[in-house]
Amino acid sequence: MDLRRLNHVLFLAEELNFARAAERAALSQSAFSRSIQALEQEIGMSLFDRGTRSVQLTAVGRILAERARTLLFNASDLARELQQIKAAELGDVAVGTGPNVANSILPPLLLQLHQRHPGIHLKIEVNGPDQLLPNLLGERLDFFVADVTNLPPDPALDVRLLPRYRIGYFCRPGHPLRQKAVPVLADSLHYGIASTSLPEMTRRLANQLYMAVCKKPFVTVIECDNLQVLRELTMATDLILINTRQGLRRELKEGLLVEVAIPLPRPAFNQWGLVRLAGRTQTPASLLLMDLMAEMAGELGRDEEEEARLPREGAGQA
Repeated sequence: MDLRRLNHVLFLAEELNFARAAERAALSQSAFSRSIQALEQEIGMSLFDRGTRSVQLTAVGRILAERARTLLFNASDLARELQQIKAAELGDVAVGTGPNVANSILPPLLLQLHQRHPGIHLKIEVNGPDQLLPNLLGERLDFFVADVTNLPPDPALDVRLLPRYRIGYFCRPGHPLRQKAVPVLADSLHYGIASTSLPEMTRRLANQLYMAVCKKPFVTVIECDNLQVLRELTMATDLILINTRQGLRRELKEGLLVEVAIPLPRPAFNQWGLVRLAGRTQTPASLLLMDLMAEMAGELGRDEEEEARLPREGAGQA
């Protein structure tokens, strides 16, 4: 059934005059009459009783006009909503992030989205990539941004690499390790290591490093994907936190945490990546969010040198 013709029925039902209804429809009176007649022929019933001086709705016409009003309103509402979705002003997005991503770029991202695109509804899962990946494959997430260092190649995935960030050791300013002339890798085991959940490959590589350098296996005292909990714990105890400077920007700038210059055979990095299903069409809202996250991750990457100039605690600093 033609929505345009239904609209013509409403015009005539409201005006009860062909000339005025045709004017509202921006049609000639003859063209307007043909539109009404075509709809009556389509349904096989008269919608209007036509007199020499007046037009009246039939019983069928009243029913159709009533339903048409609701149908046309819903069609107009749908068209408006689709335009908002096309303009990325509306839509639901389910996104996953790693703990460092959540701590570093999620707060300013959410603020920007709330201010500029309040119609976008977000569902956010903060977790490690090992937990985010099954939810993406199960289509419970539109995409995720996390450390993809150990993500195995998969043709079902489209991975957009973002900047990588150096991993370091962090402690509270009054930590006993700050009094030591040259901290060594074994010191992290002595005081206990805290970290976010580690992928199995990362754990194996860390274990190889610790066995080679200090003849002891790599062991974490606490693993937690809530970085706020780890930061608070590190500031209140002698635990050593393994993380990136980007994940601890506020605490480093405010002097709540400091980096310990433990020498390593080679630097370790956290490689961020934006992961989505290959060949899957994303909504405009999802594409907008992906671009914003990639842009903010890039800004963090450009800040890498500045972040590196923040205090790195080493020998004899009290």
